[in-house]
Amino acid sequence: MEIQKLNEINEKLKKTDIKGKDYVEVNQRILAFWELYPNGKITTEIINLVNGTVTMRATVYDGNTILVTGHAQEKESSSFINKTSFIENCETSAIGRALGILGIGATSSIASAEEVINAIGNQKKSKLVLSNEEQKFENPLNPKLITEAKALNIQLEKLAVYYKCEIDELTDEMLAEAITLKKAQLDKEQK
Repeated sequence: MEIQKLNEINEKLKKTDIKGKDYVEVNQRILAFWELYPNGKITTEIINLVNGTVTMRATVYDGNTILVTGHAQEKESSSFINKTSFIENCETSAIGRALGILGIGATSSIASAEEVINAIGNQKKSKLVLSNEEQKFENPLNPKLITEAKALNIQLEKLAVYYKCEIDELTDEMLAEAITLKKAQLDKEQK
């Protein structure tokens, strides 16, 4: 592959701005690959699938010659989308990394836009510290509401599933509504 042609194609690729830095989405990298390598192919394989964690390898070819491989790993429980599509997300990431290593869409980063968005989501999730004793958030919910919810055995994880959001996206209004509903349920049960 000629570096000049690669540079021309990289300039044309649609980029996604994430926190002031441009990233190329995997679909854009794949389209560029077919333009650069009309006889190419991309294969993927699951290397490991254990306890809801998948590791995949993507191999990129020009004809029968291996150009590069890329790997990725995803956990089924790491995000709302991964609960149903962690294998597909992992495959996309592995392909994106392989094409990035080849130089396609890697002018500012090998990581694809999808990978960076996923990493940001996981960082937000890791800021949540859960223990049996307390639950703390970087942007905390009203502590009185949390205490009241805990006393009523309201689990924030289940509440987040109900509202189809991440735990750190719960609002005081959501928590207050859950408390009101739980109190009404308990009142009804006592009568």
